[in-house]
Amino acid sequence: MEKHLEQRIRERAYELWESEGRSGNPEDHWSRAEQELNNAGASQGQDATGVLSR
Repeated sequence: MEKHLEQRIRERAYELWESEGRSGNPEDHWSRAEQELNNAGASQGQDATGVLSR
């Protein structure tokens, strides 16, 4: 996994963990963060790293 993407996922997973009262399943937070970033990039014509797709 690219370092930049991994860092973005880590930061989003941390935000999710905090929003849930600093509890819950870390693997779930990671999966949700990964899915959110992939979906956001796809809807904007970008890959998960933010690079525009052609």
